[in-house]
This record gives sequence, C-alpha cells and structure tokens, in this order.
Amino acid sequence: MSLDDILRDPSLSVERKEERVAAFLSSELDSGIDTIRSVLLSAEDERVAHFVANHLALLPGYTAEKRLAIDRLTRAREELARSAASLIQFAAIEQLEPIVLEFIRDPSPRRPLFSLIFEIAVYFPGLLRPYWDQLEQGSLRQGMLSGAPDEWVDRHVANYRADHAAQHLETLGRFHTPRAASALHELRTEVPPEQTKAWEAFLEFAGLLEDGTTPSKFMPSLRGFVVERGRSPHAMGGHVEGTVPICPVCSVPTSRVLSLKSKELPLGLSGLDPSFFWFDCDCGKLTSTNVRITEHGVEVLIGFPGRSAESLRMPRERALLLEEHPNQTGISIKAFGGSGRHQVGGVPRWRQLEPLRYCTLCKKKMKVLATIESGMTPFGRLTFAGTLYCSWCDDCSVSVTNLQ
Repeated sequence: MSLDDILRDPSLSVERKEERVAAFLSSELDSGIDTIRSVLLSAEDERVAHFVANHLALLPGYTAEKRLAIDRLTRAREELARSAASLIQFAAIEQLEPIVLEFIRDPSPRRPLFSLIFEIAVYFPGLLRPYWDQLEQGSLRQGMLSGAPDEWVDRHVANYRADHAAQHLETLGRFHTPRAASALHELRTEVPPEQTKAWEAFLEFAGLLEDGTTPSKFMPSLRGFVVERGRSPHAMGGHVEGTVPICPVCSVPTSRVLSLKSKELPLGLSGLDPSFFWFDCDCGKLTSTNVRITEHGVEVLIGFPGRSAESLRMPRERALLLEEHPNQTGISIKAFGGSGRHQVGGVPRWRQLEPLRYCTLCKKKMKVLATIESGMTPFGRLTFAGTLYCSWCDDCSVSVTNLQ
C-alpha cells in the first residue's frame, strides 16, 4: 500500500492513518524525508498535507525542509496553510511576520490561519503582543503573557490589590518573568488563606519557590524527539534490570519512561542519572510512581517493588534526542496532550496547574525535570493517556512521575 493509498483509505480512522503513515515513512531511507519533501511541495489536499506535516514535526533536524514546507503551504490557499500548524515551532521569525499581518487583517477564529496563530502564541508570543487589542481570543491572550513587559506586571498587581481576585495571581504566574515572580512573592502577605495554595502554584509557575530566591525550574528548556536507540544518550522504554514499582492491583511492573544522562545535559545536575517510570496496566490505583535512584538500581519509596519487564507502553527501546526549545521564557497556554511534544528542563506546560511535589526524603520541593506527552512517535504511539510530569530531587536522587 502506497502513502497515497493510506491517506485516502476511508476505512481507516485518524489514529490508524497516523500509525500507518509513521510505519510507512520510518521504513524508508533517512526517515522518508524525500517522500515527505515531495508530498509537501506538491500536495493540494489539506488532509494529505496535514498527516505528512505532522509526521515531519516528530523528526529532529530537517530545519530547511520544515521551513520550505511552511513557505509552500502558507503561500497556497488559506485552507492548505492550516496543515502547516505543527511545523510553526521550527519557523524563522521572518516567515511568521507575514502570517501574523495577514491574520490581523481579519482576526477571526474561524479562519484556517487561526491554527497557525495559535502555534505562534505558544512558541513566539512576542510576535503577537503588539496586536493585543485586535486579538481578543482568550487562548491567544493567555499565550501572549509569556515574557510580557514589566508594566503589564504592575497593572495586574494593582488590579489584585483592588479586588483580590485570584485570576490576577494566575495571570502573573503565566508571565514567567523575574519581575512577575518577584511581584507574586511580594504579594504573599496580602493573599488570604483560601488563596494560599493557588498562590504557591502561581509563584512556582512564574519561576520561584516560596523562599523567593530559589528557581522553580531547570534551565535551559529543551524539546525532545523520540529517535532510534543510540542516536542519543537519553533512553526511553526498554528493559531495566532490577527492581521497579509494580501495580498494587494486578502486580504488572512499571515501564521505564525516560532515563537521562546528567553529564550530557546543560541543566547543572550533579546527582545520579534520573530515571522515571510509569504503569503498563490501566488499573489506575496509583497516580504516581516514587523511587530513589541508587548506584545499585532502583529503590521503591512509595508502593510495591517487583521485577522489571519489557515495556508495553513504549514502542521498544528508543532514545530522546534534545534540541533547544524556541520558547525559553515558558509556554503560558495550558497543555492539551496527545501531540507527542516532549520537554526537558524549562517551565512545565501543565494541563492543570498544581504545586510542585515534595521530595519523600528531604521534604524539599522537587522541580519538574521532564514532561512526556502521549501521542505519536515516528515508531508508533505512546499508549498512556495524557501527560507524564517527571519531577527530580537532585540532592536525594528521588524521581516522581505523575499523570495528568
């Protein structure tokens, strides 16, 4: 069956088409880049371009091909331009400015271009801030908060002092700037008891822990791509020797989600190499795994230990290759999951904002080191539902993974 046959087969669901496209292209030389290039430079069917562009977005590198596809798709009719949305994060700034100006001419969320503008709000929010008054959609305005100027911070501080509405604290948290974090910390004595937990989460989201000096994130921010084993020192899936947490209901062992090599990361880690685990079953009895990484293996801190097995959730053992994330300030729009977008370091993109976890051993706050999102890889689908948040205490080598 050809790629065209797969994409035009009416009997296949969207999910099955994604999986068939991935299998077809991954079986070709160089990840099928010649086929991908040919399709995206000639496609007239938006659905065809959408599936192939989404697959290209899962591949590391190929920046020239990604930008060429953006140019071709956005200069065609507007309906076809929408298929370039997943590639926007790889665009050059000069490619995006004409898209923004064209959308501002008629800033309707019903336009196909809105999908591209949404991605610009996620990855390049500064391009949209000059048009705040014309862009009234809540998601776009939420995205534009990332890295917003200090005068915006001062305005929201004044608004909070006027009415003490928690929404102003949340807005300040989404700025992710030193001034916003400092302002949130200064408001601590003015926050009523019923808002204390929310204030704590917003302060951490802004970039500081409760002491007002300790950063709440590992920096810089890196985006991750699932690649063949050996292309990166950071492993995903596969068999792990020794003890791992097991499900307390069915006794199925957890899978390794991710193992990072500390010395290969620019994050200032000094402890042992972090590893994170998740359940292969669907019992849902526990909502997190909590382990200590030792020189001799894994020590289960909460739950039940058992012997590891081959991963069921991951498509065999792979690796996570890291590139610099285009939004180093931090994404302000909440995550929706299912797109296979992974991150190491930086501000976690929460589905539901919550305070950071405490280390089981030292009782200090743990930073989120990585987020692994469900969805497609070039080798198949990650079969858990939602987003895994991987927290790490570098002092104690404690790893916590929780699912939203």
